[in-house]
Amino acid sequence: MAIKFTPTGLLDIATDPSALPAQVGGKVEASGAMVRCKNLTTVDNGIAGTRKGSDVIGAATVAQTTPKLLIEHTGDRYLFSGTVLYKNEASIATGLTAAKWRGVLYNAYNVATQSLFALNGTDRKRITGSTVAEWGIEAPTAAPTVAGVDYVITYEWEEDEVTGLTKKLTQTDTVNGLEYIYGWEEFYADDAADHPAVTTDTTYSTYHFENNVVGTFGVKYTYCRKSGSVLECESNPSPAATMVQYSGIKVTWVASSDSQVTHVRIYRTLRDDGVYYYDSEHTVGTLAAVLTTADGGLGTEVKTDNDRPPLGSVVVGPVFNGYCFILDDNLLYYSKANKPESWPALNYVEVGPPQFELTAAVFMGGILYVMNRNEIYSVQGTGSASFFPYPANAVTGAVSQEGVEAVKGYGIFRVASDGIWLFSGGEDKKFSQDRFDPIFRGETVHGVPAVNTTYIANCWLFQYKNFLYFGYPGASATLPNSLIVLNLQNMKASYYDYGQTFPCITVDRTNDRILAADNAGKVWQLETGTDDNGTAISWEIESKAFSDSLQKYFPRYAKYDVEGTATGSILLDNAIKQTHSLTGRETKKRHIAGVTGDRLSIRLSGSGSVTIRQVEIE
Repeated sequence: MAIKFTPTGLLDIATDPSALPAQVGGKVEASGAMVRCKNLTTVDNGIAGTRKGSDVIGAATVAQTTPKLLIEHTGDRYLFSGTVLYKNEASIATGLTAAKWRGVLYNAYNVATQSLFALNGTDRKRITGSTVAEWGIEAPTAAPTVAGVDYVITYEWEEDEVTGLTKKLTQTDTVNGLEYIYGWEEFYADDAADHPAVTTDTTYSTYHFENNVVGTFGVKYTYCRKSGSVLECESNPSPAATMVQYSGIKVTWVASSDSQVTHVRIYRTLRDDGVYYYDSEHTVGTLAAVLTTADGGLGTEVKTDNDRPPLGSVVVGPVFNGYCFILDDNLLYYSKANKPESWPALNYVEVGPPQFELTAAVFMGGILYVMNRNEIYSVQGTGSASFFPYPANAVTGAVSQEGVEAVKGYGIFRVASDGIWLFSGGEDKKFSQDRFDPIFRGETVHGVPAVNTTYIANCWLFQYKNFLYFGYPGASATLPNSLIVLNLQNMKASYYDYGQTFPCITVDRTNDRILAADNAGKVWQLETGTDDNGTAISWEIESKAFSDSLQKYFPRYAKYDVEGTATGSILLDNAIKQTHSLTGRETKKRHIAGVTGDRLSIRLSGSGSVTIRQVEIE
């Protein structure tokens, strides 16, 4: 009986090789099932070929290794690695905490430029271009200093020859050493009655206001960031200072140490009131001002819910009309709508028991799903007053944010402690059960390394176009150095080995490409070229084990339809019995020495570009 292998089936390392499917027709037994498929793709039906290569991009290698987050924004690469943030491999911030970073791209409704907002449980940063600032503005901790003022007002007069009235040419106010000069203004004689200290029969006159008590007033101030006339961000207010007001109030405040602050805003109450209203705005560098705005000219009430984001570990968004979300312990925090720098302290809901820390969040079908290691919760609602989590009846949760990927038309793939799970339509199933389960049990099978489950939280799932990539630490590795790549269209999979460790991966949407950061400080582009940065790609493929309980196999010759340089191996009972060196494309018969066995399989291996169509043994 002839044996025919064509790479049309699925890679399956969970099923016994002899139990994989085959079809018998006449005197031919054929199968496309595979137990090995390393660095090959089977996109074209019936053909296997070498995967695409990879190249190092950028002109520099970053100084700090073990990257934590790689993200692209407007064509620029931002890499958080060690204690440094790099833009296109050039340092733009140092002294950061060397922890796992997560980030989102967004801008407030009144901010024209999109920024990267990132956090790691200790640091919170807003990155715009090459500028790295704090995410949100910390409120002033010191109350302002307030004091009464003594006015000394000097008028310069001129008599109107027509009306006989007195006109004021200029007015100079000296208030606690601050001088204010006003321009032309009519000043009628009857105004002098209101100010008895003014004598109108001289060219120059001076009077003093009396320091009469008019009520108790409070003053606060905030730090702001403005772009032109647009207020982009404002802090919560300082503690209050109160005083019994006299003729006026002079306010002194403490400068912010935050370089993003461009202005200070002053708020005061009405007489004997507790509500603070906008009084005036002052540019950075000014540390004192006299409040001159009348009660009727005061503005809006000060906001007390412009808190900075919580020190969470995961941030996602925006969704639901502009909300961003942060996970911290078992709490789900949310920002103001369309304001990613304002996080009211009470904007949160509790998700699951306190002992189970939230690990991941993802959007699917317009719904937010939040996970801990044991459960998935769907967050229902469309606004801050209606968010509520409901258990989604999943078998398990997720180990990390990087190990979760929502794929339209399929569901939520996620890495759990025992494998890859898929939640879809209210049903949860172990996606890796039938084909890849042994590697999650610590077994290396047919050249596919076992998952180092001690570091399973370092795994990542990643979708690019019609492919799902699963990166994991293989064998004794602690960071992802092994990939299983799944074609979502036909569910065919391959094992990829780039010879590198890739702790993080991302899509460069501007240039439509995959970027990955290795553990040595270099950024790579995947799925490009024909080699791995100049190194030929080693590949391997192996058929199922053909077996027949009623007869042994006595192979006499083999024919290969293979284009490229390869080694063909004939295995009987898992041992290589015959090898053939293949070059170019030939289909002539190759002799097999007299061997026999109960199970027969075919293995091809090599490096460089190859096209594999079929192998036949008789």
